[in-house]
Amino acid sequence: MSIAILTLVTLLFPATPGDPLQTADIVGGDGPKGILEFRIEAPSGEATAARLSVLSSSGKPPAFANRKALVDDLALRPGFIHTLSGTGRVTLPIGEWTIWASRGLEWSVARVDVTIEEDKVFTWAPRLVHEVDTRGWVSADFHLHTLTYSGHGDSNMKERIISVASEGLEVAVATDHNHRTDYSPTISQLGADGVISSIVGDEVSVPLGHFNAFPLRPWSKPFDTGSFHGPTLFKSIREHDSGEGVVPVIQVNHPRWKGIDYFAQGGLDPITGSSLEARWSNQFDSIEIFNSNAGWGYYEVGIDDRNTGKSGHSVLMDWHNLLNRGIKVAAVGNSDSHTVSKNLAGYPRNFIVSPTDDPKEVAVKDVAEAIRKGQLFTTSGPFVDLRVGNQGLGELVTVKGNAVPIRVRVQAASWIDCDRILVVVDGDVVEEISIPQTRDPLRIDVQRKIPVNQDGWIAVRVEGDDSLAPIVPDGGRPILPLAVTNAIWLDVDGDGEWTSPLDGARARLARGFPDTQSLFSEWQMRQPLQRSVLLQAAGSDREIGRTLAQWGINDDHRRVRISACRLIERLGDDSLIGSLNHLIDRGGIDDYQRVSALRAIAAVGGGEAVLDRIRSSGSGILGSHAGEVIDHLPGQWIRSWQGIGWFPGEGAEGLRAEQGPEKNPDLQRRWTIDGGEVSWQPIQGDDQGFIDLNKLPGARGKAEKSVAILQTWLNSPEARVVSFTLGTDDGCRLFLGDTMLIEDTGQHGIDPVQHISTLSLTEGWNRVLLEVVNAGGGFGARMRILDPEIRIAHTPRPDSVGSLRDSNELRIRLKSDFAAIRAAAELYFVDRGRWPLATQDLASTGYLDSPPEDPWDRPYRLEQTPTRLTIWSLGADGAEGGVGLDSDWQDGQGN
Repeated sequence: MSIAILTLVTLLFPATPGDPLQTADIVGGDGPKGILEFRIEAPSGEATAARLSVLSSSGKPPAFANRKALVDDLALRPGFIHTLSGTGRVTLPIGEWTIWASRGLEWSVARVDVTIEEDKVFTWAPRLVHEVDTRGWVSADFHLHTLTYSGHGDSNMKERIISVASEGLEVAVATDHNHRTDYSPTISQLGADGVISSIVGDEVSVPLGHFNAFPLRPWSKPFDTGSFHGPTLFKSIREHDSGEGVVPVIQVNHPRWKGIDYFAQGGLDPITGSSLEARWSNQFDSIEIFNSNAGWGYYEVGIDDRNTGKSGHSVLMDWHNLLNRGIKVAAVGNSDSHTVSKNLAGYPRNFIVSPTDDPKEVAVKDVAEAIRKGQLFTTSGPFVDLRVGNQGLGELVTVKGNAVPIRVRVQAASWIDCDRILVVVDGDVVEEISIPQTRDPLRIDVQRKIPVNQDGWIAVRVEGDDSLAPIVPDGGRPILPLAVTNAIWLDVDGDGEWTSPLDGARARLARGFPDTQSLFSEWQMRQPLQRSVLLQAAGSDREIGRTLAQWGINDDHRRVRISACRLIERLGDDSLIGSLNHLIDRGGIDDYQRVSALRAIAAVGGGEAVLDRIRSSGSGILGSHAGEVIDHLPGQWIRSWQGIGWFPGEGAEGLRAEQGPEKNPDLQRRWTIDGGEVSWQPIQGDDQGFIDLNKLPGARGKAEKSVAILQTWLNSPEARVVSFTLGTDDGCRLFLGDTMLIEDTGQHGIDPVQHISTLSLTEGWNRVLLEVVNAGGGFGARMRILDPEIRIAHTPRPDSVGSLRDSNELRIRLKSDFAAIRAAAELYFVDRGRWPLATQDLASTGYLDSPPEDPWDRPYRLEQTPTRLTIWSLGADGAEGGVGLDSDWQDGQGN
């Protein structure tokens, strides 16, 4: 419900002559301008740090081109004046303006409509009120950047401190990318020591994802920036000597934001909250369920028209999943602000339980302890206090009876809308409480008894429907007032300990049920997310698993249906394919439900049926989740290729031009590009089959507006027709031998099922050639062979060494094999923190398509030290030593 924003005490009157304030020309230029003199006051009458937002009658902000005006007090951007002192005299363009004064979400706002006339001075003295009682809490933004040390955005160090102070934040954590920035010298330089405290941190930005670590020793050396192994990275962060006597907090940033999404990179299932990936670790302390002013991560993705940005899934739901598995991590929300105004600091923010209300007295150890205990909530507006008796967030409560008594108090500043409280038990919204439509600071103080029947957790969310604009301008979507508390842990069985919902479900299933009716009673008494957990716990008893899966696939709740699909995958039961097809064919389901059913069908042996559906309906039925289905189809990604490039060319003409290597697979042959020689080089794809042609080994020229050529060999035990999928960025041509199978001259990103077709393979080795053209930007390919019996190699494997024409060709073959094994082994090392023991390890874990054999049909030998891997072939005699063909061949040696 919309309620008009209150205008508080304001004064508008001409300035008196002789005023000593210096006028800062923030407009700049020679155009006509007037002067605004302001003093933003706290209730005490003292000036306070605050922000002025200025808009014309048409909603357009003034430019404020002179950002160098009063740099120790002002941070300026179009339409925004952040002031540390709260007082000043600045120029404004002539015209009619609406000016707002604000100081963050605890304070009232004030508004004035003015007409600025040339060379005239207007004075405004708004008095803001601290409307929200936050005693016992301090506000913090754990994710802040500067252009100075992150290298992007637009905020320098002084602007960062001024902008943070103007939003009423009390604790600021510096988290520049791979840099340990210390705000404290700048805070002291600006005289803001009593206004805000700071903590040295680092956004550890690595291929695995982005993680904030704090506190850290200022200006110290960053962690390994190439890390792709969670256990190793988190261990190194924990071992850092912060100088504060505090083990650093590890916060997972924007964990579902595509491209920098730890949860996807780590293989975290968005339904079960589990991962089988070696690179995954749950040894972190908190996750951002809100990121940036828009609060990305809060909403479920793809179930309505709401803009969810680049989020792959809801981080809020991920958090629920982790709690239900017994992984106690805190939910936090942060601005991730790199800029002064485009993404404002402090929206959202966190309120932490604190023994002091004085910013300069806040201890780092208290902040870290509150996060680890979950004694905080995150908000972009409402201030929420959840209690069970006298116990609060992060505490264990023994529940007497079958209901837990809760008390919820919601406060908000008068400009912030609050419409409802959502009471959440084990991830399920069990009650919605309407908030009276008043703009008094205390919106509601309500008590309820919430039924519970198992150990679990309780939390609340508060939502408002009216945007925070213009105080927080809308961006990719309306910026809404939202708040999420952390959990209170419920001991319902009275044993003095907390059992996670998943462990509780496992225990009930292990005790067994005498008949189907008693199992159905257990099912019926559970809320949807509790049913989802029950489905996750099932599987050891196949009959019970099939029964629960059948109920789940027909449930009214989408997450229960998706959880049933996951259970069917684990059961490997093809008798349930009919139920999965029924789910796909029912109306009104979203993409992810459809994808979950399709991947379950593929996982239980229905891969060809899945391909038929994609052929008939198009890849659009997979939405943005095509990879999940393809990974469950039979066969393997082609990860081992030889590549050469970049040959100049663009569009259809460049793709069709003959470059030379298409007709010549000879690894010794060289071609000239940009005055230098290129030749076929091994290139290894990642575990999803992606070949990054922007990183083509040995390439010359420019990747933009070029063609790269790939070749690989497929070995079939007999003449047969096999299916494949192919996606490229941009267009491509695909050949089997000399026969062109696909020509795609479009410009597009990679869709792994962009092309679905078949290859008619002959017995033995078959050359596959792929040409890819790049218009610019992304450049790569993914191809999957849907037959597990097909062997893949980047060079053909002869039946005997006799087919190698001479010793030079033997060296080329060995060198090529060594390069492919080393590339795969290095990926393995990055993911797992150790070298593989044998090439079979690389094949069984997907780093190679199959265990490579040397020219004498024997496995290559691997020898390891902590820092080095050596690859060997024992030569023709299979024994150490020897001469000629019997000699030992080692990676890096000429032999």
